[in-house]
Amino acid sequence: MSRLIKREVLDKIPSDSDRHLGVDYILAKLKIDSKNVRMKDLDRLKACVSSLRTRCKEKFNAASRKADKFELKNSAWLDSEFHLPELRVEKNLENSACELSAGRRPLEFQKKSERSQRREAAKISTQNEHDPSRIILACKHAARKSGEKDLHAVLKEVSKSPHRPSKIRKLLDTSTSVIKKKNLNEALSFLLKNSLTKNVYINMRLEANSCEGRHLATI
Repeated sequence: MSRLIKREVLDKIPSDSDRHLGVDYILAKLKIDSKNVRMKDLDRLKACVSSLRTRCKEKFNAASRKADKFELKNSAWLDSEFHLPELRVEKNLENSACELSAGRRPLEFQKKSERSQRREAAKISTQNEHDPSRIILACKHAARKSGEKDLHAVLKEVSKSPHRPSKIRKLLDTSTSVIKKKNLNEALSFLLKNSLTKNVYINMRLEANSCEGRHLATI
């Protein structure tokens, strides 16, 4: 397999939106047809190229965005090997995919069994190193792109700060708790102390019950 240098790959990516050109260059250099590479392997390759581009930008910014300074400090890194993820090449993969698509279509996530959903969710979590922040950010992005405005708003609210989930949970626990009933003497004492009629007191209790769970926005 041909040895790839970071500098060569980066030269093919003039901007963030052109990262696919880096992938195309790598496959061409290795003489691999993308049609014979599984999608998950291509995704890993794209992630590696994106990571390389991001790392290069960080180093460039650290060099005060001066090309000569950047080159001086990072020439060894630029000329080092670009390590590829595992790419399993399978001939006639495109034909196999066509045969699969002609058969039964894969089930949508919501239509899968609960066990299958848990297994797929666990796989996604593993792929993201079980990092809740990364997964929630991806969920917010997916919710926004798919038009799930309410879900996006909730996820945005939850992720405002590391302490947000704890505060929301405490509020929910408080708002869903049953209002403690007063005994006869306590109710009578409350009526006399506040100069209330029995009907006013009953209406106050009913209103208090109906207002449970309305205080989320006040966290």
